[in-house]
Amino acid sequence: EEKHIFNTERRNLSRYILGSAAEVEYDSQGRFVIPRYLIEFAGLTEKVLFVGVKDWVEIWHPNAWLEKKKEIALTINDTVRLIANE
Repeated sequence: EEKHIFNTERRNLSRYILGSAAEVEYDSQGRFVIPRYLIEFAGLTEKVLFVGVKDWVEIWHPNAWLEKKKEIALTINDTVRLIANE
């Protein structure tokens, strides 16, 4: 990943994605509070789904995750080829 440090598109993508990320603190029982702006952005309600991605966790509304998986599946072969050619 270091070889792409000067790639403007990658930096902008990282800014867009990670710029809205939040670091949370756990209480003594291992719980954490999701910031209100992220709850609203993700449309979270009573049930959520934790999705592990590399070295972080994404929290999704279950229905939104199912739709995202369908979307990803449509282009996954092209994505794999693109990454393999980097």
